[in-house]
Amino acid sequence: MRAAHAELLARPGVTELLAHCALMDRPRATRAWRKESAARLARAGAGAEVVRRLLEGIAAQPPHRVDDPDPYGTGTPTLADRADTSLVRGLLWAALDVDADWVVPLVGAVALHAGTGIGGSGGFCRSQPLATTAVAVLGACEGARAEEAARWLGRLPKKVKSRTVNKGIAKALEAVAARSGLTPSMLRERGVATLGLDGRGVREVPLGTYTAELSVREPGTAALSFRGPEGKSRKTAPKEVRETRAEELREVRAGLKELKDLVAAERSRLEEHLAAGTVWPAEDWQRYYADHPVTGALARALLWEVTEGAADGGWTAGVPERTGGGWALAGYDGTACPVGPGARLRLWHPLRADGEEVSEWRAALTEREELQPFEQVFREVDPLTPAELASDSSSHRFAGTSCGTGGHGH
Repeated sequence: MRAAHAELLARPGVTELLAHCALMDRPRATRAWRKESAARLARAGAGAEVVRRLLEGIAAQPPHRVDDPDPYGTGTPTLADRADTSLVRGLLWAALDVDADWVVPLVGAVALHAGTGIGGSGGFCRSQPLATTAVAVLGACEGARAEEAARWLGRLPKKVKSRTVNKGIAKALEAVAARSGLTPSMLRERGVATLGLDGRGVREVPLGTYTAELSVREPGTAALSFRGPEGKSRKTAPKEVRETRAEELREVRAGLKELKDLVAAERSRLEEHLAAGTVWPAEDWQRYYADHPVTGALARALLWEVTEGAADGGWTAGVPERTGGGWALAGYDGTACPVGPGARLRLWHPLRADGEEVSEWRAALTEREELQPFEQVFREVDPLTPAELASDSSSHRFAGTSCGTGGHGH
């Protein structure tokens, strides 16, 4: 870094900024440290550029042996020795006071690079201290940066395998969500990637005379197909594409894997919302669910309930159906309930429905041969009986039956 940025590092105030950053020997900065950091950053005219260049360097730094004392010669390669680790920790916190679009993506890139193992495949961290610090910085993001930070915090667990770092990720996401007045899951929904898919849930990639099509369809199936010049579609890559577009084909197949992983993550998140009974205002539901190129394929195959106004009134169930002016929920009997701008929505749960309604929906989906991304309408439930409702805390429903351990139920 000294060789690459000699002129930049020699600018007025830079040495004082770096000296302060080098004092950061822990994952979190104190209020006093941050106040002094902001002051030195303001005095150093090139301070923001120095922070950016040095963090870009560490995000691309390969693991290597460092100069820290290692009498047994068993130390694993890492990104920096103790002194430079403290410096980078300080740079990460200093970045929060830079008003630029690169801040969150660069801090996220450091977290990803430092938190994954050799080759980026997981396992041991390249640098656990830098990963935990970068995650803590993401957790401190506020305002307009919160959604982008949440998106990075949602991405990291798919790559980072360290329990320590992942515990920090969970805490950071909770902190960002708490400041936003949302649950972590609702905050993550604001950062769900589209992966380049359009409103139809399709991304087209030209491959010579052929076009690869990445798509996600209801009830949440990711697929890759190839359309030839004559317009005919096929599931396997043509010989011409395999031989002349091998590198681009690898990228397209990697995109399919990424899409499948995203669909699986969204399926799990929606099921979490079903259990939690999460309620959305109509605007958020339409933007992050019904109209989303990826999540929409799952959301539109599920049953939802809508109510108007702020107070809990009657809820009307239906399957999302696009109308001329927006969305409506189509009932099993063919009726449609418009989703107005002041409406609120939640996922329908059989526990809240009576037996007749559950039976009608099961019959309707069976007749239409419609599948769901997970069991919702056909979900097994055990509603309380009148006797159980009358009892404060006891139930004899399973009395005398054998339990999994070979004993008797109570």
